Amino acid sequence: MFHYDLSNNLFTSIGKINITDVNNNKYNFKEIYIDTKKKEMIGSNVSVALDEKNFGLNEANDPRFVANNILLTKDKATLSKGVFTVCKKREDKCPPWSIKAKKITHDKIKKNIYYEHATLKVYDVPVFYFPKFYHPDPTVKRQSGLLVPFFTKSSTIGSGVATPYYWAVNNDKDLTFSPKFYNNENPLFLGEYRQVFENAFLTLDAGYFSGYKDTSVFKPSGSQNHIFANFGVFLKNKCRKRNVAIKNLIMNQRIVVGVGNIYACESLYLSSIRPEKKCKYITLKQCNDLAKAIKYVLKKSIKSGGTTLKDFKTLDGTPGYFKQKLMIYDCKICKCGAKVKNIKLGGRSSFYCNICQK
Repeated sequence: MFHYDLSNNLFTSIGKINITDVNNNKYNFKEIYIDTKKKEMIGSNVSVALDEKNFGLNEANDPRFVANNILLTKDKATLSKGVFTVCKKREDKCPPWSIKAKKITHDKIKKNIYYEHATLKVYDVPVFYFPKFYHPDPTVKRQSGLLVPFFTKSSTIGSGVATPYYWAVNNDKDLTFSPKFYNNENPLFLGEYRQVFENAFLTLDAGYFSGYKDTSVFKPSGSQNHIFANFGVFLKNKCRKRNVAIKNLIMNQRIVVGVGNIYACESLYLSSIRPEKKCKYITLKQCNDLAKAIKYVLKKSIKSGGTTLKDFKTLDGTPGYFKQKLMIYDCKICKCGAKVKNIKLGGRSSFYCNICQK
């Protein structure tokens, strides 16, 4: 049932109400009141399925929340007694994690989500309580603040929790400080500093541990510290002034070892680079992304037992399953919905998405 009060510019409705906004977010209400003059809406017994792409997530997530009441204005969304998660929906199962709060406010201008009297639940078990805290919404790529806590477990140190803090120093450098606190051991302090230069990048990794409370053969006495540094320009130097396609470069075994045709297509897809793009136009950031993608694809393939379009088997007779997990090679449709294109480079099939790869 719908009712519109002309004198007060108020639209009301009671019943099973479904609304989809311009960002493809889907709202379900039991009762709503819309002030058409102030452009505000109040709803009760609300559940919202947020569009993962507009929310800055991929299709492996289902961002959503439920609440007793919601107030929507131009710049804010305020929920009372709400529960929020981005975990993929599972039939009749609780999400791996969720945040339940007395009040949740999404500030669309500051792009932050604020919580009051919030409880973090892991598989529906309360783990942490926060009187107040906030975090950037997923549309924010870089912003200083606390990152999502995570649990750690070691046979030597035991169980603990890490509470990382990210500091976006400026556009070309950042710092992540990750203290780990354990039940029965001294804390471990870790830090990572990253900086991008015009033709290079620098990564510094450092850690400090004051020592074990109880020493043994496997727990030597004394503090333990480390500093690792990685100053990378290799792939960028190899690309500089070369007029060949980037796919042909990374398949050159004298430059990059172990990358065959399938892995090259997968790596370029993950790093959003077209296979025919000339090396001399590849930026330092793209080189860094591509190097990470190659390492990821190779590790994933090794873990899956190899890749081939034929009946490949490992030494123990088990088949290679990585082909079943291919994202672009020999695919018809990309995850974005676009048709996968296939061109010939060096006499080899080169699959790519004209939308996702530039």
